[in-house]
Amino acid sequence: MGIQLQIEQDIDTLLLQTYPKAHKYFVHLSTLADGYAEDAKSQFVELKNEFNSLFLYDIKLVFPGLISAISNRNTYQKIDIITVLTFLRKKDEKLMELLLLFKQQMLPVSVSSLEFDFFNWFEQEFILQRNNLNIKLNQWVKEKMSA
Repeated sequence: MGIQLQIEQDIDTLLLQTYPKAHKYFVHLSTLADGYAEDAKSQFVELKNEFNSLFLYDIKLVFPGLISAISNRNTYQKIDIITVLTFLRKKDEKLMELLLLFKQQMLPVSVSSLEFDFFNWFEQEFILQRNNLNIKLNQWVKEKMSA
């Protein structure tokens, strides 16, 4: 399977499985957020807002641009792809930072199974899927630059 197809499949997985699951977690956690201490509540809201920002960028700009770039050699622009990769890396780092801050606020108190599942899922699945996409995009850029 070619790298372009793998990238398209990773994007489809994010759009059809990962993001909907994340949204469900955020909806369910929002119902618990009223009971959080102010610092934890603030961290949760910031994490949720950053996630929603990433989601909107991905569906409106990033993913359509990536699909266009990888499927048509004439539209490939090195600077745009490199900028997108940098943007994705920074957004992912910001999300992980916010997740860790939220987790630190929550750990001293009793964490529900939903919160525990969310932390594990976010770290082990969401970030992993985003990293896999980034690795493949970097590989594709290297192939294009060496061609």
